[in-house]
Amino acid sequence: MKRAIVTNDDGINSQGIRDLVKALSNYMEVYVFAPDCQKSAMSQALLFREPITVRERKVSGASYACEVSGSPADAVKIGLRYFSEKKLRPDFVFSGINHGGNTGSDIAYSGTCGGAREGAMNGIRSIALSVADHEAREFDYICSIIPELVKISESLKPETFLNVNSPNLPAWQIKGAKITPAADHFDGKTYTLTPDESGRLCYGIEHTGHDVNADNDFALVGNGYATISPISISLTDEAALRKLRGMSFDSTFAVMIDLQEKLLPALRKPERIEANASKLLRSLDRMDIPVFVTEQYSKGLGHTTEKLISAAGRKARYIDKVAFDAFREKSFEKAMSSAEGRHVILFGAESHICLYLTAKGFLDRGFEVHVVRDCSGSRTKENHQAAMNELSRLGAHVETWETVIYELLGDSRHPAFRTISEIVKED
Repeated sequence: MKRAIVTNDDGINSQGIRDLVKALSNYMEVYVFAPDCQKSAMSQALLFREPITVRERKVSGASYACEVSGSPADAVKIGLRYFSEKKLRPDFVFSGINHGGNTGSDIAYSGTCGGAREGAMNGIRSIALSVADHEAREFDYICSIIPELVKISESLKPETFLNVNSPNLPAWQIKGAKITPAADHFDGKTYTLTPDESGRLCYGIEHTGHDVNADNDFALVGNGYATISPISISLTDEAALRKLRGMSFDSTFAVMIDLQEKLLPALRKPERIEANASKLLRSLDRMDIPVFVTEQYSKGLGHTTEKLISAAGRKARYIDKVAFDAFREKSFEKAMSSAEGRHVILFGAESHICLYLTAKGFLDRGFEVHVVRDCSGSRTKENHQAAMNELSRLGAHVETWETVIYELLGDSRHPAFRTISEIVKED
């Protein structure tokens, strides 16, 4: 049976956490580590300046429970320590059910989301749960979709946690659950500082105009839907990183996947693939871009075609493999770890098998992947296009060989421009 840590930011005595534990206990072993009192809006704060006290409690449905004097993030850390001492590992962290919604900008401030983020940062699949009313009483619907939330979470990397919000309505009045992005910061509400009677500043929430038909968590909850939003714990703006790194000659190499004597002819439009790949390889050779070539079971499927061997040049390095994901071969993994640069130009066959799996391997390792679609192929158009679409969704740059080459050239002043222009013009 799976094991779950349950925390919250309303305190261990809140009705939301009690209902959550009761519902979860039907599917998992539940271990409660929750703050001893209200800890809302603490985000992922840690109690560094004073000792944390821990006291065992009885919570119906829980295999073990205790209250913690710190924040939700502190409570999750205490829970992870408890499991570590028993040489076990939890499968999930559930944070909630919070009394009050956590949509849009709330996610940054929320102690509920802070508890889930702490779990995700430690590699534990995590789910934050909230009902959008500070006087919340309707927890049945959000509890009823827990099995589906578990399935969704298991389909994602542990570093992405789910942020779930539900209206404070009886289950029969909720229109259903929608997967949706989080609202932009302060979309529909903003935080104000207002003096109280004694002149001390206090926070309040001011509701502002917003698009009631927007596809985001704040608008949809207001329209009677529950929402499920995947939240990344990444600290890096990947788009900005790509822009700042750029693609340059000293940071790029190429990998050609399995364009071999007995594999290439089986592809759709093999002559065009081979012609384009040849032009790409000759252009890369002219610019001194390192090239690696993989061959799938060359003993039975033959080597790379003669035309492509000639185009790749004498500096190309060849790697034999039997795994569909080239990274499962130690020789390939070693070669890639020694390759200079973080940009990889990737092309070959088949698009939906070896190329796709190897591209994912590069993406998982933090490479910028440039998939050359017109130098790649599968036996069917559908498989090829499906692979290109999915790789684009995963973050790869899906481009043509001319786009890749001219991106590398930069402008017509490059010394290889004239030669490569002639290659481009060839029939």
